Amino acid sequence: MKDGAKNGNQFLLPLDQREAVEREVETRVAYRLRQEAWIWRFRLITVETIMMATLIAAAGIILGKTPFAIFRATVLVAAACFGSGMLLLGLSAGASRSWEALLARYRRWWS
Repeated sequence: MKDGAKNGNQFLLPLDQREAVEREVETRVAYRLRQEAWIWRFRLITVETIMMATLIAAAGIILGKTPFAIFRATVLVAAACFGSGMLLLGLSAGASRSWEALLARYRRWWS
């Protein structure tokens, strides 16, 4: 029954090679997810920037401010929101990499 369930074209690896292949796949998936996480964070910052700019523009229109004042406030808030978001994104990436470097150095020292 077991032999009938196998595909004749399936490539069987010895146990030690399967573990090496699994480690390689996990490494590649982790790298890809790390890259996608940065892209998603950037998208989140962009969406938050647009939302804040829209809210400021709506508030200016509701309060009856002049178009130039609305435009100026919207641009200032959008620039500040985007700049602070990018700063936080960069600082979090830098902190993550420095933490990984410290852990690697500690592991080398401990072993």
